Amino acid sequence: MGLFLAVMNRSLIRSVSTGATRGSRRVYAPEQASLLRVEGHRIKVIELDGAIFFGTADRLAFEAMRAAEGAQYLILDLRRVTMIDASGALMLQKLTRLLREQNVTLLLAHISATSRLGRAIQGAGVFTQRHHTDWFDDADRALEWAERQLLDSRTRRRATASSRSANSRCSRACRRRARVHETVLDRQLFPARAALYHEGQLGDRLYLLARGAVSIVAEDPAAKGKHRRVVTLAPGVIFGESAMIEGGTRSVTAIAEGEVVTYSLSRSNLDVINARNPDLYRRIVLNVLAHMSGLLRMTTTILRDTSESVD
Repeated sequence: MGLFLAVMNRSLIRSVSTGATRGSRRVYAPEQASLLRVEGHRIKVIELDGAIFFGTADRLAFEAMRAAEGAQYLILDLRRVTMIDASGALMLQKLTRLLREQNVTLLLAHISATSRLGRAIQGAGVFTQRHHTDWFDDADRALEWAERQLLDSRTRRRATASSRSANSRCSRACRRRARVHETVLDRQLFPARAALYHEGQLGDRLYLLARGAVSIVAEDPAAKGKHRRVVTLAPGVIFGESAMIEGGTRSVTAIAEGEVVTYSLSRSNLDVINARNPDLYRRIVLNVLAHMSGLLRMTTTILRDTSESVD
């Protein structure tokens, strides 16, 4: 009885974070990354720990509603949830409805229709639809989806005006720079699931992603032949630069998530730029260094979020 009362009085919330302090493994162009830093507080991530049952469901719903204040997207990370009974499943359905009334979208992470928790929820007679667009395999995918929705809602309104403004500003000098870039950049089109390069290949060029998304994957040491995602890259991002600068081999594999368009710069063409236009060469190198610094910060964040606490 004492243990039961202790569980009843314990909060299931392990941590609460926002999209401003915890980003997904999707690398965005500088303008989008800056927007997410400003608007990221509209994404809330609640990490749960324990069992969601009749003794904890009501308190969790109350705490989730309070944490969702000021948010547009609320992610419940169920990775450490040990079980969900019928009361907990009904609470999640009710919470989804209450949040929707406040224009907040509830996303569930670490759950699928075939997982243990997913079967338990559907067995209670809720969330019975065939496809769950608000269920994700992990919190990172849920966070990435929320980020993209947030960016779409913020940038759609400015897209037409920005396009017109950009066209009006593109002067003769702008077109001249474009012709120069065409002589040193190779445009490439990759179909969905195609590999831009493989782990172990010689890295002789860097890429600028113009359209689509590319996932950087590495071989999973725990499962030979399988890969795990390191990051996903959005348009406007440079990648593949480390191996080219070092003159070594690729340490990861790049896979096109859908049809993608890239502009690649070979090491030999970079040397040509250095000889013809040292100022442009310096700007390219500085941009590459800034990008590598951003990746290092993101890696540090990933390690911090996935590390266990120590006494």
